[in-house]
Amino acid sequence: VRALPSAVRAMSGVAAGDNVGSLGASDVAVKMMAAPLGAKSMRGCGVVTGVGSGVSGIAVDDLVVAKKGLGAFRPVAKASASDLVKVPAGIPVEYAGLIGAPCKAAGLLKGLKAGDVVVQSGAD
Repeated sequence: VRALPSAVRAMSGVAAGDNVGSLGASDVAVKMMAAPLGAKSMRGCGVVTGVGSGVSGIAVDDLVVAKKGLGAFRPVAKASASDLVKVPAGIPVEYAGLIGAPCKAAGLLKGLKAGDVVVQSGAD
């Protein structure tokens, strides 16, 4: 588990699992930290504050971005671990909040077969 910079840790100010109720086995509690404006704003990124008993690959204090809308303009969110992507170490919160488009592209590519065609508009 990578340690978050002290400034990010101080900004989060939310204890483990605050305001999300109980976590199911595959649930993750996220303190929302950044989101772009526009259609992608339902995504965004946050700091993990709690994980369900069956979650692997994501841990408390990890920075994550949502693959699909979870309501980034709220203080905390609960999401399925499969709907989150762990942000690599060294990427600032401000940049991670802009990661929505690649996540959408990854979702479009899932399950493709040879010969399939995909179009991703910059307008989202």
